[in-house]
Amino acid sequence: MEEKTLSAGEALHKTFTALSGALIPYARDEAEFILMHVLKCRRHELFINAKRPLTPEEAACLEEATARRLLREPAQYIFGEAEFMGRAFKVSRGVLIPRPETELLVEEAIKEAPSFGPGDLTIIDLCTGSGCIAVSTALEIKNSHVYATDISDKALIIAKENAGRLSAAGKITFLPGDLFGPVPAELKAKTHMVLTNPPYITEKDMAALAPEVADFEPKEALYGGVDGLDIIRRILDSAHEYLAAGGLLLMEIGYDQSKAVLELAESSGEYEKIEILKDYGGIGRILKARSKQRPHP
Repeated sequence: MEEKTLSAGEALHKTFTALSGALIPYARDEAEFILMHVLKCRRHELFINAKRPLTPEEAACLEEATARRLLREPAQYIFGEAEFMGRAFKVSRGVLIPRPETELLVEEAIKEAPSFGPGDLTIIDLCTGSGCIAVSTALEIKNSHVYATDISDKALIIAKENAGRLSAAGKITFLPGDLFGPVPAELKAKTHMVLTNPPYITEKDMAALAPEVADFEPKEALYGGVDGLDIIRRILDSAHEYLAAGGLLLMEIGYDQSKAVLELAESSGEYEKIEILKDYGGIGRILKARSKQRPHP
């Protein structure tokens, strides 16, 4: 007997039922995300065109995508794309999937950019991953040039591709290496902003990660040492050397690290106007600090 052709509305319901039955978090949103990519449409079109039948190719693509999602593979990896700041970024298992809370970091950088005056801005993005911070910042802050570093060659390949496809390649210099290691020495004491979403997951929290994260996202981009602060300490130890007087450090941190990171920044003696910005859930998420450093003569 020939299998009945599903409509878009029926496919959405079927996908939601399968995902919710497997206890996939936010199953409704996930089902909509999958159908939007399978049908290559916007969310509202799923409902406007709910009666339109799926083609055999679309039905096969949906079946495969749903099967992979039921194995807890993130939908962003299945379709190779994630949204950040309203733009579609290519992602693969070599890079972290951009998170909405990281948009706060970019939004703060955009807001603070005018405080440096009308001249060109030099920005460093550490642990660039997919390049979502570097590309978004370069595009939104018109008078900027971004130096983006990452220790992962796979990540830099993806980041460069994203810069190209989003027309930001001419505004970003990609540098392979560990944190500030590959950054040109001439940027010392001349950088206006250092932006970073470093690895900060603790050893304890690594053991409790959801399968989507633990089994698919790159561990080197997640694990920050026993207390999650290994990379954060190193960044705080070096960022002031690159920041100009009053230069800004914006760094994403873990949900329970505010107190420890504040103490680290304050005890260094190199920063002022130190504060923690909260995310949409009221959780301390972004360290914001200005450098006390003065330019070298």
